[in-house]
Amino acid sequence: MQATEKESNAFKGAQFSNHARQRAGQRGVRMTELYLVIAEGDRVTPVGSNCVALAISRERRKELVAEGYPPSVVDRAARLALVESPDGEIITVLHPNGHRGRRYRTPFGTCRAAVMNRHSRAA
Repeated sequence: MQATEKESNAFKGAQFSNHARQRAGQRGVRMTELYLVIAEGDRVTPVGSNCVALAISRERRKELVAEGYPPSVVDRAARLALVESPDGEIITVLHPNGHRGRRYRTPFGTCRAAVMNRHSRAA
């Protein structure tokens, strides 16, 4: 799947730490899934030290499938969380499962506009 222009711009603005690159590789996360979470993620959860976890909400998942994204890619991306530092660097990539993953799933709110504004300022 080719990345759209909006996804490419959002992804170019994102910086990954060495830890995030290593974890993405270890956890089998594909670049298309990272594109979706960074460009289309609308769920923001504070996780401490002014960092936030970015993820895709259930409603946004339905919208993405309706927009024509492959359902398999959307489902895989929706099971991810990216932890972003206050300066916009992606610190880690994870699958928030089980009791310990609740920290990354408990929604602070769905604020797509705030996420998009933060990424547009970084570019």
